[in-house]
Amino acid sequence: MKELFRRKELKYLLDETRHQAFLEALQNQLEPDDFHDYPIKSVYLDTPDYRYLFHCARKPAYKEKLRVRMYANRQHYLEVKKKWHGITHKSRVGLSPSQLTAVLTGNRTAFGKPEGEAARIWMEQLCQPAFTVEYHRRAWHWKGDPSLRITLDDSLCWHPPHEQSQPLTKPGEYVLEIKSSSPLPLPLARTLSTLQLQPASVSKAGHAFSALTQSRKRKEICPCII
Repeated sequence: MKELFRRKELKYLLDETRHQAFLEALQNQLEPDDFHDYPIKSVYLDTPDYRYLFHCARKPAYKEKLRVRMYANRQHYLEVKKKWHGITHKSRVGLSPSQLTAVLTGNRTAFGKPEGEAARIWMEQLCQPAFTVEYHRRAWHWKGDPSLRITLDDSLCWHPPHEQSQPLTKPGEYVLEIKSSSPLPLPLARTLSTLQLQPASVSKAGHAFSALTQSRKRKEICPCII
């Protein structure tokens, strides 16, 4: 089953004080999602020379990323996420357990016929796991408007294949994401203004790729670093 999303995504970096103040200010406006509190694992896929991630690192007007999104005890997806002048387009297809294994191991023969754009990119561009990003998420939607989603992520970490996890955020830091296809309701806009929150460049994959490239450079300079 293929799914398509088109929306604007705003991201903010919050400390503990603003995190608590944000939730208290909007406690009567937010409804917990059916899946409200859960871990997320995203395996980012790329060509052997990191074509897509290097392109995104240049911060162009148009960029795209390919990933496997994994949820505990839920459906897993192969996704392509595109951004064009601030508007996010996401296309994804559900993966069976055998297809998930095929993607993570690069076994294209075992995957079967690709359905959807993400599967075709993975198949044709010979993409493979570049790194994994993991975090804890809480998710809400706005009362009366389920299309307006708000998430808070914490305990972000990343790791290359078969290596130990490393933190992406400090303890007590939260990534707030507001996902909407329409203007923000006034109470939400007022809360962001009151807390002096400004949209930030908070790309989980971008920060992980920066850490990966720095790690690779250190190993090239000093092969004894492992």
